[in-house]
Amino acid sequence: MNGRVQTQVEELPENRVRITVQVPSHDVHHAVEHAADDLASSVKIPGFRKGKVPRQVLLQRVGQERLMTEAVESHIGGWFWNAAARARLRPVEQPDYDFELPDSADADWEFTATVGVQAKPERPDWKELEVGVSEVEVPEELVEAEL
Repeated sequence: MNGRVQTQVEELPENRVRITVQVPSHDVHHAVEHAADDLASSVKIPGFRKGKVPRQVLLQRVGQERLMTEAVESHIGGWFWNAAARARLRPVEQPDYDFELPDSADADWEFTATVGVQAKPERPDWKELEVGVSEVEVPEELVEAEL
């Protein structure tokens, strides 16, 4: 991956799309770091002040799965909305996410989201458009006055 979030859009029936978002490893790593800081400041572990729990102790206490869940849940919305904006989608509802938790904070990760979007407007055939013209009535005396 080139270091940027990549997207693929698949159009579905009834004005819905499925967007596949590929998140680069550095974004996943950032999300995991952020989640670890949040968990360290909220989890009570005997012998440590809040926010001062070493990463290894935190992982032993809460587990890798909880850390990855926290990372994904706190960042997936931002990744989705950024990807939707780049793909020029206009979602009209909250997306339904489908994913497996990342195995590692240092690997690329992918998820899909299915969401309803604004209907594309129907464009008429411009060759068949008719434009009405109103008839202008000019009194004869005004014509004579100008001449």
